[in-house]
Amino acid sequence: MGEELAEAYEHKGNPRALQVQVRGEYAYVAAGEGGLRVYDIAQIDQKGFSERITTAPVSPFGQKLYLKTRYATAVAAPSTLAVDPARWRMTIEGKMVPPDEARALPPEKLLNEEQPIHRLYGYLYVVDNFEGLIVVNAATLLDGDPLNNYLRRQLDTAKYPNGAFNPDRRTERREQHHDRRTLRLHHDGSGTGNCGSRRSLESQNGKAYRRT
Repeated sequence: MGEELAEAYEHKGNPRALQVQVRGEYAYVAAGEGGLRVYDIAQIDQKGFSERITTAPVSPFGQKLYLKTRYATAVAAPSTLAVDPARWRMTIEGKMVPPDEARALPPEKLLNEEQPIHRLYGYLYVVDNFEGLIVVNAATLLDGDPLNNYLRRQLDTAKYPNGAFNPDRRTERREQHHDRRTLRLHHDGSGTGNCGSRRSLESQNGKAYRRT
């Protein structure tokens, strides 16, 4: 038996939520035939916002926070921390260098001696029931630029048809029950400035909720 939420905020699923991955200020949702959907949850604790879970916090002309797939069943990020492998770095001489050049430099040549961040942290990994594994760019959601947030498949289509890794190549749908309508994700908010409160993002009949 689940407990009744004392406080909840909703956003209708599009069309459902089979799995939710929270990373930084975003919630990534495997939405079945809706593909991959990304929701901005930066204002989830801000009572001054009437819509605390949004799909386009700024103009939709500067972002496309969804990716079409045939039937997305799962999504994962390599870390719940918003680490940015595409961030430019500053050297001890005060010069800004791109990520590839920074990786070639020894740590003592960089201003804060920060170790290079592996490229895999710049992607989301989506499992589709028909297409297989789909790698999606996510680093653009971490760089602070509101004009480049377009989600795209990253695998080479010349090697991987439709940009998806599926060595089996079978397209028939497996006999699984995908119409799961209840999903609950808990995480410790101690590292998010939420004073260690336990937070929950839920989906009930295609709607997303949050509680403290």
